[in-house]
Amino acid sequence: MAKKRIICIVLLLLSATSVLATFIASYIPFYDISNGNPFPTMVAKCIGATIGTSLAFLSVISYIVSYKIKETSLRIIIVIVAYLFNFLLAVFCTSMYSWFFLRISAEQAVIIVSYLLATALITVIYIIFSMRKTDIPHKKLKEANMNDFLELAKARYSVRGFDGCEIPQEHIDRIIEAGIAAPTAVNYQPIKIWVFRSAEAREKLLSCTKMKFIEPAKVIFAVGADPKQAWVRPADNKSFADVDAAIVMTHMMLEVHELGYGSTWIGHFDVNALAELYPETKEYSMIGLLPVSGIAMEPSERHAKRKPVEEIVTEL
Repeated sequence: MAKKRIICIVLLLLSATSVLATFIASYIPFYDISNGNPFPTMVAKCIGATIGTSLAFLSVISYIVSYKIKETSLRIIIVIVAYLFNFLLAVFCTSMYSWFFLRISAEQAVIIVSYLLATALITVIYIIFSMRKTDIPHKKLKEANMNDFLELAKARYSVRGFDGCEIPQEHIDRIIEAGIAAPTAVNYQPIKIWVFRSAEAREKLLSCTKMKFIEPAKVIFAVGADPKQAWVRPADNKSFADVDAAIVMTHMMLEVHELGYGSTWIGHFDVNALAELYPETKEYSMIGLLPVSGIAMEPSERHAKRKPVEEIVTEL
């Protein structure tokens, strides 16, 4: 954050220096020797005004990006206001020796219009990016609807009957993104996700498990974590590799259900056989397989069975 603040300050200082140079240039009679007109003076002022106000505009953008202004609508309003202010400043700087707006030359008008178009383009690009979903990676807790998550968590169930539908790449990307967004101990992120998509890869994977009901699934994820990269609790030397991987896989499972597909956590597979077929998994603690496909079954009776709160929760 300190570097971003320094950039903002440097841009503001450069902007102020450039605008100040513009004012000074307006009072120096740089006349063209050949025809005695003040065109060079106007050019100097226009260049100074354009650079100065453009830098001021960029400094505002840097401030918005660097600090805690997360609301897209507020960002857009600030950018538009900054743009209008800088445009008026450019007009003022380029026309102050002409009694402001009374006698603007054709050259001045070209500079002003050029500045208008350039900063308008910056504004439009920024607004477009601000309106993208990725511009605000999270919501404030007070704005989130917790009931929606509880409904999702309760509605998800282990699916053992798949219809074998195709999974588009954009949905695969979202499932992976949900896993990557999961928290890990000390944020070490020791996890690894494998995606088995080809028929050959899935056939090899099926040879490592007795859970043949996953065969129709066109996409199967495998999740593991590297114990050497995971955080270890000093008190008892417990590695959090499996904990991190389990959180990642849970995130992915919930996203699968939100997208309308079914999945189930497969823990019954031969990790040694998997390591022989795919040596890159050998160094990882493989915690599960996650087949993804369309749902072809209702939840089992066991899904609704939950221990009472009194049996699970102890208040101290």
